[in-house]
Amino acid sequence: MKEYDVLEHSADLKILVRGQNMEELFNNALRGMFESVEPEAVSKEERRRKIEVKPSDPKLGLIDFLSEALFQSDTNYEAYNNVEFDVFEEGHIVAELIGYPIKGFREEIKAVTYHDFEITETDQGFEASIIFDI
Repeated sequence: MKEYDVLEHSADLKILVRGQNMEELFNNALRGMFESVEPEAVSKEERRRKIEVKPSDPKLGLIDFLSEALFQSDTNYEAYNNVEFDVFEEGHIVAELIGYPIKGFREEIKAVTYHDFEITETDQGFEASIIFDI
């Protein structure tokens, strides 16, 4: 099963992400968000950032998680391509983002949007449609 696809969208970046379970869906969404905007690496030195997310609406946990990863990326000049979850519960996520230092991106993501966001259960797991403001 392919992790994610970049879909056509008039002005923004839209991806369709897949995962066999919710943790895999979140990890693939993280990878898809950063790979889609082509980070320019400074080095491949591994960087780790601990984050905690407590979404007010558990259905929007993926958006809040990606928004926090984007904030960490902007603050620390890093791109993330993996995540390890310490706590993965509805309404509470504690995780370590794993990535590397960057100079910048081919395209900058301004925000993870709620527009047309949805997670659906499929025969193979879960799918999420996410739009990023660029």
